[in-house]
Amino acid sequence: MSRICRIFFFLSFDIYWLSSFCFFHLFVLGFIYLLVFGAIFFFFFVSYSFGLMFIFLFILSAFKSVFIIFLSFPFMFIFCFVCSYRSEHIFTDLKRSVFGLFSCIYL
Repeated sequence: MSRICRIFFFLSFDIYWLSSFCFFHLFVLGFIYLLVFGAIFFFFFVSYSFGLMFIFLFILSAFKSVFIIFLSFPFMFIFCFVCSYRSEHIFTDLKRSVFGLFSCIYL
């Protein structure tokens, strides 16, 4: 019975820690994304090329998921490193690293 309680405790801790990381990840990515698109919008707004701006934004929105996955790689490596540093044995290390990889790709 105590083994089952320990499994549920560690599982809930992993889910809580992963969800808090995901919120931080979304906040940082959203801020970077806002800065990049804000700079692009301001550049085209100042140059009065509205048609070119909309074409460029359409192309960027088509590649948005690739852009987000590219930005998420540093966070994924930091997450996997922290997980491997805090884990007790190889199975939890592998499990947390896979969770980190899929959460970063999903975001």
